[in-house]
Amino acid sequence: MSDYLPTSTDHLPAPADGHGLAAPHAGDLRWADVVALYLTNASRSGSENTRRAYRRHLEAFAAVPLEVGDAALPPIHHLGDVTAVHLMGWRAYVMGRDGLSAGSRAQAIAALRGFMRYAGTQGWHSIPSDRWRENLTMPPADAERPFSVLSDVEVVRILEAAESAQTPTGRPRSTERRRRDRAILTVMLGGGLRAAEVVGLEVRDVTAGEGGTVLAVRGKGGKSRPVPVRDEVAGSVFEYLAATGRRLGDRGALFTREGDRSGKGLTTRAVGMLVSEYAQAAGIAVNERAISPHSTRHTYAVRAARAGASVETLRRLLGHSSVATTGKYLDHLELADLRDALPPMPTAALSGLRGSSVAP
Repeated sequence: MSDYLPTSTDHLPAPADGHGLAAPHAGDLRWADVVALYLTNASRSGSENTRRAYRRHLEAFAAVPLEVGDAALPPIHHLGDVTAVHLMGWRAYVMGRDGLSAGSRAQAIAALRGFMRYAGTQGWHSIPSDRWRENLTMPPADAERPFSVLSDVEVVRILEAAESAQTPTGRPRSTERRRRDRAILTVMLGGGLRAAEVVGLEVRDVTAGEGGTVLAVRGKGGKSRPVPVRDEVAGSVFEYLAATGRRLGDRGALFTREGDRSGKGLTTRAVGMLVSEYAQAAGIAVNERAISPHSTRHTYAVRAARAGASVETLRRLLGHSSVATTGKYLDHLELADLRDALPPMPTAALSGLRGSSVAP
């Protein structure tokens, strides 16, 4: 269980029917307690990062000073303090806050919508569903902008940047650090892993046999999938393990802090910073082009598609639940790629057209 969720909910009122909290006590429930119960019971299918983000949004809903027009709304301490006007105030607060991306605004509203839906089914509040949906209308989706995708030349450059990395004082980084960073980048570019999946890898998740090397990856919602990798990807991992004195089958996180033998892994933030750092060192992240862990994932998907992988194969490799999600990763295919996929016109049909009266 996550470190931000309670280890017990015994202090909450007993359910009236075995499914939800007794409605007469709902108004007396502390907001933090109900949020914790919601995250524990209703959000298991989401990723750890999503639950953590939802928790931040729901805590902020009760903590920030909300207003509707010129009127300040009463603070929220208990579930019974929440009114339909508070929901309207939250949406106005989120939409008017500077510095939030369109995705962050949508997530902040979606978090409260999810809570209201779940709480309503439990009988915890009496706000009609059409009312809370109206007051928490999702913002219009912006046109999707493609993530940056690295060319083959840029892939080489970013890996070379990790191989020749220096400290801020200009000294070469340790062999362990250079091999670790190169292995992380290689796994992301050669396996299509998300940052959270990279930090979740353990040494024992790497298996090597006659058929090649396979990574046992834990994806969103706790779903596991095997990800085969090529020998050059596996080789970078083996070199890093050798630099740390570990072997296949050992316990503990695969990627750790330099010199750390406690088995504790990195954070997703550290992986994101690592990708950005080496992209800049390779002269790739310039102007408005930001390179992120999602960029390396897109790069993997596009390169696999160009190598002939079907959408279904990509779906399984990337760990998507739907091929519709996988299809979005293929939007980066250049016009030349699409043109090569055009089927030839049948000769018979062309012969028939020659004698037709269709204007040129």
